[in-house]
Amino acid sequence: MVIKSHCSRPINTPTGTRPNNFFHVGGQLIEFVDKWPHLGHIIANNLSDENDIKCRRNSLIGQINNVLCYFNKLNTVTKVKLLNSYCSSFYGCELWDFWDDGVEDFCKAWRQGQRAVWKLPKNTHRRVMPLMRNSIPVFDEICRRFLSFVHKCVIGECEVVKFVIIHGFYCGKMFSFCGHNAILCSQHYDFNLSDILHTNFSANVVKERCSERISDDDFVVINMLMELVFIRDGVFVAPELSRSDINGFIEALCCI
Repeated sequence: MVIKSHCSRPINTPTGTRPNNFFHVGGQLIEFVDKWPHLGHIIANNLSDENDIKCRRNSLIGQINNVLCYFNKLNTVTKVKLLNSYCSSFYGCELWDFWDDGVEDFCKAWRQGQRAVWKLPKNTHRRVMPLMRNSIPVFDEICRRFLSFVHKCVIGECEVVKFVIIHGFYCGKMFSFCGHNAILCSQHYDFNLSDILHTNFSANVVKERCSERISDDDFVVINMLMELVFIRDGVFVAPELSRSDINGFIEALCCI
């Protein structure tokens, strides 16, 4: 259960029965709360990441809306650069439980923001968006950051942190957030769990696996789609195509 000092205000107080024993530190009462932010990450007494993921998702949506609102008159390429620069921190995602349904909600909000910037249909296939911005899918980026974080912990100088990570890998497994996240990544990207412990391991293996999944046909479709978007926005000129023709082609390519 999360505890805190009276010197600061909790996010909320529990509605259940109070414990019979109270603790004091420096003469101040230590109050029990359900959740508490620590270094920007919301820690809950049930070990769930739901509140933190929801908070990050709401913050992301607010940042995306600011870009769309205040920079609406800029061209699409500039707005995409702003979105990538100011809405891609994903703070604390390295500590999330990837099996939580909220992670997919977070990724969905990011894809919706990308579609809004490019002014693409709502039914645009999810694989289109990362290719439009020449990047990997947002969930893969979260996995990459997790692997990078864990690897740095393993090769670091703190023996306690190193022990916790290794124990989660080999003993905790599905009962450890590090363990089951690492298992998911090893299966998804086809590498051994022990590879993360090696000093020469690189989290860029995620980018390599994502690149291998992109076919030549995908590049053709994306190039055509981007050309049509630039024609629609007046960057390129194609007088033989009407506005309705361009929108029809864009909608068709987004669903392939």
